[in-house]
Amino acid sequence: MPILQHAVSAVFISADALLSTALCLKLMQPSEDHPSSHMFAMVEAEHVFYYEGGRRYISKIFYHPKLDDEPAYHNVAIVKLRNPIRETVSAAGPSIVACLWSEPKLRSERVFLGEWFKYQPEQNAAFRWIDLPTISRKECRDELTKSKALIPELDRGVVESQLCVKDAKNRTMIDFCEARSSGPLFMTLGSTVYVVGMPTVHVDDCNVQVEVFNRVSYFLDWIEAIVWPRLDTV
Repeated sequence: MPILQHAVSAVFISADALLSTALCLKLMQPSEDHPSSHMFAMVEAEHVFYYEGGRRYISKIFYHPKLDDEPAYHNVAIVKLRNPIRETVSAAGPSIVACLWSEPKLRSERVFLGEWFKYQPEQNAAFRWIDLPTISRKECRDELTKSKALIPELDRGVVESQLCVKDAKNRTMIDFCEARSSGPLFMTLGSTVYVVGMPTVHVDDCNVQVEVFNRVSYFLDWIEAIVWPRLDTV
């Protein structure tokens, strides 16, 4: 997954924790270096992704314990901030913090992807929202087979803990293979925003017209134990 000027998409799931992609963060973070020395979360007034203008320095990054064994299937990290945000509701009313979707199935076929990409022709990093439909795992597997793309990271194929999206009519005029830093996948029900998926691995083959995400519900126990550890002792 390419890094665009060291910009990685993330989403608040509590006042002091964000959910992000582990592989992108590892490309930015030297193993011997502490994240607080150079990493921070840019926070701006932009839907659920950011808070009021400023920076929140990162105190610790938690990578999924199975990341090294199966990176594409456990590409998730929790970013803990040094200081929590003061408010979790924006002035306009919507929550700044997204909810975690806990069910194995979605209640809507319409999802939204937030990601960084290289804006043409200057090649500067820019952020965008993409409205995409989900497809079944069978359709996803068929699409990957049809493209004849070699994706060694997905050596177990598309499994039950994953979901796929496809821009069938190319409404967004994008190619999933272009330089981009794919971020969380969202679903909205009424005024509530849920995080439903996290990226697996970036595929450079432009014949691939689908993108595979890991379901957030699959990581729920691990996330809750880190973000809300006191709940386990109640």
